[in-house]
Amino acid sequence: MAVGQRTLWRQVATCMAVSAALWLSGCGIWASQDEEEEQRQAFNLAVSQQVSANDGWGDCGLSAAAAEKPGTARKGGISDAEVRSVIINVCKNPPDKCKGVKVKITAPLLAAQIYQESKGDKYVSQKTDQRYRNDPDYDPTKVARGIAQFMTGTWKTHGIDGDGDGDKDIDDPADAIASMASYDCEVHEIVKDIPGDKIENMLAAYNAGPGAVQKYKGVPDYRETRFYVDDIGYNAGRFTAVAGPSGNPGNGTKGKPLGYIAAAPWKDGDGQRRKYRGWTLNVRTIRMLEAAERSLGVKNPTSSKGHFQVMQGSYNAGGVGASGGTHDGGGALDLAPVGDREVGALRAAGFAAWARTPEEGDWGPHIHAIAVGDKELSSSAKAQVQNFMDNENGLTNHGRDTYRPKAQARRARRRCLRRRKCPAVGGSSRQREVRGKVGT
Repeated sequence: MAVGQRTLWRQVATCMAVSAALWLSGCGIWASQDEEEEQRQAFNLAVSQQVSANDGWGDCGLSAAAAEKPGTARKGGISDAEVRSVIINVCKNPPDKCKGVKVKITAPLLAAQIYQESKGDKYVSQKTDQRYRNDPDYDPTKVARGIAQFMTGTWKTHGIDGDGDGDKDIDDPADAIASMASYDCEVHEIVKDIPGDKIENMLAAYNAGPGAVQKYKGVPDYRETRFYVDDIGYNAGRFTAVAGPSGNPGNGTKGKPLGYIAAAPWKDGDGQRRKYRGWTLNVRTIRMLEAAERSLGVKNPTSSKGHFQVMQGSYNAGGVGASGGTHDGGGALDLAPVGDREVGALRAAGFAAWARTPEEGDWGPHIHAIAVGDKELSSSAKAQVQNFMDNENGLTNHGRDTYRPKAQARRARRRCLRRRKCPAVGGSSRQREVRGKVGT
């Protein structure tokens, strides 16, 4: 269904409100919130973006998957190069309505939304007109139009001139895609105080109307809207190019590691070593670890107190044989407690992180984490980062990534949606105390 059509059917009134305090970074519209809230949003949204001004990515962070031929809801991409170039331009030059919004709307997110609406087909209106050309009751002004599938009534209020040619054309991708981003920002401002993930609420408001999100205090329990939000989140992850061990974007053909968002790049002084909770770490690793702890609710983590217990640190050459040399250099950690929530927070802070079990090797339960982008990683740790980017488990058997809570939740959610009855989403994972040895 189309933007505006859903809103009219549910008789939801919209309003416009734009707040202040924005800072732009590269190709995304980034939140000017404190680090704690930013990390929490990154953890909640598996399709977290990681594009920054210094990456130099000419494609604004779009992966190779974003350019594939269209397929089903969760396969394919936007094969039209013109459409992708418009998305990139909007990413680099966001609409005015987005200049006061405390969310980031990146090219992968926008591409996923366009894909959900029309699969990136810029001729969708002409095809619709052709299909119903012999229907006497067909009125092109009463159906969704354009690549962003706006209703004409909504377009009159929210459409913008995206390419500056003096014309607001609903069928012009340059105008329609810019208008989609602009309208995203408008509805975000209406529902920004609703509990839950900010981007999910924004997408739900775009689909079902802000009133529905306000009524349900989050993503409304509408089957279509839940699929809409879920599919866009999935595809935004597929469409996001990921940074490899060298810091350069990967091709994204295997998809971004689940829950991963790149940390700030290495800078002078990051290699300084400190004693931290009984082990040696460099200051960049400490900064990333504390960012993860803040996202887990620790307000002021310190060198002696925080959410995590450090079981093994960095620069520990020959310390634990089971580690296989991964801790010989910087950026390596073994941590407790163990849980999906902890692994997700570490990944959102920039770590390649996995939960380890005794069944996998000669060690007790722990989380093994490598700070991606650390310039002092051992060769073994660098290989694990590459495994991580390939969605593997970082072990010698090259098994698949063991962190799958979001995927499992998605499958369960889709099953319950088909039954038209879903329980509330929430809760934290079971945590286990670490005992015995630690390892790789």
